[in-house]
Amino acid sequence: MRFFSSLLLICSAALLLSVQPAVASLLDLISPNCIKLLTTINGRTDTLFYAYQEEICSKGCTPSVADWDEWTYNNVFLPTVESLVVQTGMTSTVRERFIEMGNDVAALVKRDCRKPLQGKHFCAEPEALQDWGRCFKTRFVTVAIKKGVKLLPFITNPEICRRELLFFDRDELWNDILPGYMRLYAATCPKDEL
Repeated sequence: MRFFSSLLLICSAALLLSVQPAVASLLDLISPNCIKLLTTINGRTDTLFYAYQEEICSKGCTPSVADWDEWTYNNVFLPTVESLVVQTGMTSTVRERFIEMGNDVAALVKRDCRKPLQGKHFCAEPEALQDWGRCFKTRFVTVAIKKGVKLLPFITNPEICRRELLFFDRDELWNDILPGYMRLYAATCPKDEL
């Protein structure tokens, strides 16, 4: 679940717009490419949950919220943002926005989402992990609301969405690259002592 933060940044504003009547007229600004991007990401996220179970939990790892600072930020989040920026030809300003959003989401998640885990690690109980995931998503929307104006270029520019769609619609990203990050983590992760 921790790996979603680097993937969901571009869709949060559009999701927010779909549930906020006051800004619903902005939906007219969203291009078909942007809508397809959102449905593509939404349709692929379950793949990550299963990969997380297979690549991390089944290896005996004991991942926690603290792993964001200790491992995930530098080894997953930043490389994913860099790859997105390079492969889509976006500017360093876009990179900075993604990083700012990721940091803001991480701060809220670390502060607010520990309770569902009840002191346990992510792999200890699937229900606690799902509760944590719901907490993560609500904190993500909170950040999207605060950063909404900065996200508008990502959901209104058809060319940006076309390039992002090419990035996020690749089977390689979901089936090889992201599970590969999980395997790297599992090779050095803290494990339950038997």
